[in-house]
Amino acid sequence: MSVVSKRLGLVGVAALLSALLVWRGSTAALGTNYLDDSRPTADRVDALLSQMTLSEKVGQMDQILIDHVTSPAQAPSCPGCFGDADPAAMQSVLIDNNVGSLLAGGTDIPYDTSHSGGAGNTGRDWAATYNAIQAFAVQQSRLHVPVLFGVDAVHGFSHPVDAPLFPHSMGMGATWDVALAERAGAVTAGGLRATGWVEDFAPVQDVYRDNRWGRAYESWSEAPMLAGALGAADVRGLQAAPGEGATTNSLRVAATLKHLVGNSQSINGHDRVEGQLPVRELQDVFLPAYKDGIDANARMVMISSSSINGVPATASTFLQTNLLRQRLGFNGVTISDYKDVQALWATYHIAPDLAGAIAMAVNAGLDMAMWVDDPDQWQANILADVRDGKISQARIDEAVRRVLTLKFELGLFDQPCVQDARLACVDVDAAGVAVQAGRAETLQAARESITLLKNTNNALPIPTSANVLVTGPNADSMVGQLGGWSVAWQGLSTSGHNCCEGPPGQTPPGTTVLQGIRAINPSVTFAAYQDQAVAAAGGADVVVAVVGELAYAEGVGDNPAPALPADQQAMLAALESTGKPVVIVVIGWGIKVAPKQARRSPRSSSVSSTPVVSCRSVGRQTPMFVRRSARAETSTSGLRRHSGTNPKSSINSRPRARAPAAATTRCSRLDTACRTRRLASAICV
Repeated sequence: MSVVSKRLGLVGVAALLSALLVWRGSTAALGTNYLDDSRPTADRVDALLSQMTLSEKVGQMDQILIDHVTSPAQAPSCPGCFGDADPAAMQSVLIDNNVGSLLAGGTDIPYDTSHSGGAGNTGRDWAATYNAIQAFAVQQSRLHVPVLFGVDAVHGFSHPVDAPLFPHSMGMGATWDVALAERAGAVTAGGLRATGWVEDFAPVQDVYRDNRWGRAYESWSEAPMLAGALGAADVRGLQAAPGEGATTNSLRVAATLKHLVGNSQSINGHDRVEGQLPVRELQDVFLPAYKDGIDANARMVMISSSSINGVPATASTFLQTNLLRQRLGFNGVTISDYKDVQALWATYHIAPDLAGAIAMAVNAGLDMAMWVDDPDQWQANILADVRDGKISQARIDEAVRRVLTLKFELGLFDQPCVQDARLACVDVDAAGVAVQAGRAETLQAARESITLLKNTNNALPIPTSANVLVTGPNADSMVGQLGGWSVAWQGLSTSGHNCCEGPPGQTPPGTTVLQGIRAINPSVTFAAYQDQAVAAAGGADVVVAVVGELAYAEGVGDNPAPALPADQQAMLAALESTGKPVVIVVIGWGIKVAPKQARRSPRSSSVSSTPVVSCRSVGRQTPMFVRRSARAETSTSGLRRHSGTNPKSSINSRPRARAPAAATTRCSRLDTACRTRRLASAICV
């Protein structure tokens, strides 16, 4: 196999080679000075924009699902996965309709597109898919404009089965560690750059407000200053330039702040519904986290699916232009959420038709629509809008200029395949290595994110000589441990959903809580069911009950009364009734932790004590730290004693030092860095 075919993946090689002569001739005929990387970016954008037709321009504003340029995978072991790039489909989407951006949806998984003979969904497969599609777009399009590839990498590059996973943002919020958040962003970026998927739909800068909301775990904190500080750090890590000696390529990543704004506080706790938020509350609670992300130079902002004060955010000039650009100073690319432009007509019913919906969104300030399907529909309607004077040519040029500027800044025009059709865009082998990097960082994040909520009668740490009984539905489960957005949108296979889980067998390697404790104490007893656990408790010195949630994401996780399931509540009550100390490990967030017995005053020093440890779906490395915390020689001070989600309780749970004089300095409402420094100065770490 040649170097080209090995790195590119077998698909698309024939088409690439057949296009080589055409490429050589067409580049000579056209003015391609915009491909000269020695020129200033603004000049390159102007040179390219001046040669584009209106149809080519509006195509840059359209983002389509990758399913529409690939063939379905013919693999029973990978239902719903996509296979090799489809030349006819690519011609229709990328060339005939000039689509400028593709996204992998929450359930889009490549099945062995690198033809390595495996089950697919590795870093190599993501890179091979990118190579085949990007090469076609560059070689076949009239102006050789590369495509922008987007993906939700929300706690690490969380789709490939071999990528390390970090705690979800709520768990990272519990660390209060800005430097760690930046390193997490850098690890994620390494995998994204190596595979070419450089548009990251993260971080979520929505401030935690309502534990009924199924996306609560995607937010950093309920404290605007902490959310802003951690989000900005993540942005810096994601968008940092490749370090010296980088083994992959020179591509850069675009972070996307989402979902502007107030998405986390709806009127009923549901996702994508109405929010009633006074302007003062928007200013004081929700905008500061975005301001910090913008100051960190986030290149993209995703607009909320919700309506704010009666106006859908996708059609709100106030949010997208007055606040975001004029007040907060954002100058990057705005993008809608999934099919939100169509929703102005189909859901909100404020537009008479699709053309009217597009005009509303674009005139409000939207630069790119996550249109998802039917690119010909986008083309026909937006061209009609321009023809009928509903959208000006100037507004189209403004949006496209921003998109092209982003593509130049990310290095898409400077990839090897743009300059020479014989070269691969990214190195598949290097991508396979890069996607797996970052294990040490995920372990450190897991260590710092675990939170000790309660340690009644100092039952922790557990002596290594103790007879330990482990039980609970999450004790030996990677499903709950990793949570949503892990391999697939709704988490791993067997998460209990009717759709949108990962393929069977696609479970990232990791250590469950049971396995971690057994590594320290091989004689530990495991009981899978309540009756077995209650019976075995008599011979145990301590019971470790691992409870919580299974995986979910977005609206599927909306819950009007978040609490442990009744059967788990009953199990904890039964275990406590045995009189043995019960250590409750909760993997989840926003749920009531302990049964009624654990909230009562201790009955006596000889009756069960109930320490509570929260783990918030903290990733595959979590149990390694739970294991360490069980050691007799390890102090419980290694566990965080605050959650990062309530600034008052977080401060009061720690010794406080007198704030220095500088802490009395007045901060503006939107200067969250200043406000974070003030908060930190009052905490004795």
